[in-house]
Amino acid sequence: MKSNLINVVYRTFNVMIAEIVGFLISGFYIWKKQDPIKQGSNEHLKPFQDSFTIEQKAAILGSLAIIVKIADDNIKKNEMKIIELAAKVLGMNLYDPIIIQIVKEDPIYIKTVLSTLDRHQKEWYVIMVNDLVISDDKMENIKISLADYMLEAIGISDEEFDRIINKSNLLTRMFSK
Repeated sequence: MKSNLINVVYRTFNVMIAEIVGFLISGFYIWKKQDPIKQGSNEHLKPFQDSFTIEQKAAILGSLAIIVKIADDNIKKNEMKIIELAAKVLGMNLYDPIIIQIVKEDPIYIKTVLSTLDRHQKEWYVIMVNDLVISDDKMENIKISLADYMLEAIGISDEEFDRIINKSNLLTRMFSK
């Protein structure tokens, strides 16, 4: 099963690189014009932002873009908001050429970079991936499979995923009261 998924990801990845790069260049610009979220860092996010390397930030944003672009030919507004939010939290400009460079790399390279995330960074990434998967209120199998592939690649089991999401949901409920 996993080898079939890896083969599908490789074939799809190789076929869609040009589309993903075009998406990164034009898609972000279109959504930014319609519903801007200012880029840059907030002082309270600086320690979190500084805990990532530039490559890790680009791999995170590139992997989110790959999940969306391969799963959906047309990016939806809620999906774009998740990617923009991730960029803002990371203090990364969506137009940074390193994101396009990372997306052009072999999927194993992205997986290798993501596997260097520490435990707290992985938890945040899990939350972003989960939010992206559920952002358009449709549980699409390809999006779930791609998200599962990315999370499994960084050592997140189904049990760990459930633990992180349950913890996130609990904290969200506690702070939204």
